[in-house]
Amino acid sequence: MTRKRPSRPALTKWQRRALAELRAQAKHQPGTLSVGAQDRDDDGNLYVCFSLATGDLPAPTLDGLTFKSVEQLVLLVEPTDDRPPTVLLGHSRFIGIPHVLSGFYLCLYLDESREWDPEAGIDGKNGVLNRLWDWMEKATQNTFNPDTALFHAVGGVPHITPGTPSIVVRQLPATHLRVVSAYLHRRTANRYDLQRSAAPGAETAYVPVFFADSDMPLGAGQQYLGELLTRIRHPRPHGLRAYVIPPRQTRRVKEAHLTEHAITGNRAYGCREWLAANPPALDPRPYETTPDAALFTALAASASRNPDGTPQRLILAVPHPVGGPHHLLALQLAPALADDLRALVRDKTSTLIPYEPDRINMAVPIEWCFVSDERAAVTIRRDADRPVAALHGKTVAVLGCGGLGSWIAEFVARAGAKRIIISDHGRVTGGLLVRQNYIENDNGTAKVLALHDRLKSISDTVHVESHGRLTTSQLTQIAVAADLIIDATISLKVSKQLDTIATQPQRKAFIAQVATDARSSTLGYATINPPNSDATMTDMDHHLRDEVRADGSLERYRYFWEEPGPGDEFVPTRGCSAPTFHGSAADLAALGGGLTTMIAKHLMIPDRGSHLIALPHADVTPGHMYVPYAPPPN
Repeated sequence: MTRKRPSRPALTKWQRRALAELRAQAKHQPGTLSVGAQDRDDDGNLYVCFSLATGDLPAPTLDGLTFKSVEQLVLLVEPTDDRPPTVLLGHSRFIGIPHVLSGFYLCLYLDESREWDPEAGIDGKNGVLNRLWDWMEKATQNTFNPDTALFHAVGGVPHITPGTPSIVVRQLPATHLRVVSAYLHRRTANRYDLQRSAAPGAETAYVPVFFADSDMPLGAGQQYLGELLTRIRHPRPHGLRAYVIPPRQTRRVKEAHLTEHAITGNRAYGCREWLAANPPALDPRPYETTPDAALFTALAASASRNPDGTPQRLILAVPHPVGGPHHLLALQLAPALADDLRALVRDKTSTLIPYEPDRINMAVPIEWCFVSDERAAVTIRRDADRPVAALHGKTVAVLGCGGLGSWIAEFVARAGAKRIIISDHGRVTGGLLVRQNYIENDNGTAKVLALHDRLKSISDTVHVESHGRLTTSQLTQIAVAADLIIDATISLKVSKQLDTIATQPQRKAFIAQVATDARSSTLGYATINPPNSDATMTDMDHHLRDEVRADGSLERYRYFWEEPGPGDEFVPTRGCSAPTFHGSAADLAALGGGLTTMIAKHLMIPDRGSHLIALPHADVTPGHMYVPYAPPPN
């Protein structure tokens, strides 16, 4: 009695629609598009052969891609429309071309979440066929930029296993060797930092950094150690059969010319098929001369230096095909496989550690960690073209760590300031959490200490100095050494101190004073006084006051120079606190961000003047006004 095989799954509604649209377009353009055989695999994926005539494409440039007169392609349609259909290749002609992923399928949608609209389907304006034609036109004209193509050095695909920690890399060890030893410092359960030396007291693991011989247009292998080692030895093999390592071959695909596409489209690798496709003798070179031997030995040697029962990781540095910094991948071996490597090292009889199939299962799954590559050579700050970029690398003093100052200090840290000096003599209380940049555990802590810890938690590189009240002598020293002083205290004493140093010829720092209104904390102003100025902060404040009073359109801003009216202030805790202003964290953070940006602009263009700003919900116009400072006539 034979067991009845399960019936073939029916096409989903989405697959029926995609197939119908493809056939409709073929009927509409019989000389250009032709639809051939179709089949499905065990996961319900639909594979449709189609051919596309390329005669209407522009003539290829000297360095552009040349297509055959008719290209044979396969459309992979998944059961749902969550992801766009994929166009697969059955040849090796496009290996290494930007936006050809793993050598066998085309990247038609760079960011699927933003670009893929299921309503467009196959034949819509932004549908698969139009995107395919656009891709081919760009390829003929060589308009793809390999320098910016995502993951181009490793086949255009990310190598990330869900659930693995991130590896933060800010600098690679300088070396001319193929392998160099480094260390991973555990910061949290989800983060490890690559370091060139071990840090005292830190939880540290040894890790090799391996420099591959060339880019890997087919990827580094997603699932098995043996697959990775094969790709290291053969990063650019010739011919489709040389580099397609079969996953589980589906029983559903009957057409011979569809088989290879079903294999490459399916990502569920099977150990038996993989091992069968990878016989041991793949290279005539002696084992000791091959790069995979060096990688395997480095992995085993590093594992032997780490404790038993722990995973082993490796940083793989892959050359970019257009030069420049290496692309980085982070391999992770499970503790059991790492222990097998340790056992090999204990029993070694030569310098190199050989593969021993009876002791190391090359089909054991491997994992890939996310690499947060923060090297200056490969990373452009996301705020690089914003005004706050002027704060990068600067020394900034923030006086007053309250409603505005605590937020401004954070924005300065995030902008990449090298050194931040904070000053305040207050402490954090529970009521302040409503609007100031502190957390529950800061309650009872001095503001400068709590803010110090917060700023250090934002950036490893910023140096933070904390002070209580600053003397005039201390402020004078800061004004000579710092790039910017921001006064957020609304203190008369501090204003007089700043007046004393504002006109000193040796002053290097810009001086800025900021404030908000007591009624709602939705209005703010910043007065900026650059070096080499003959005006005090009080001179500039009086000038701004007079300009506002003289301009009827700025009436709502006159509040800054008026005594608070009834209800403008309140006592938050009866008998225990002085009257204070109304305001929320949302309002003060928004004002702090706006004022920080306005101040930063003056570091690039050193004008004297003041900015008046209002949040959108303040219902005040104008929402922003710049008032340049004009010294009074003699």
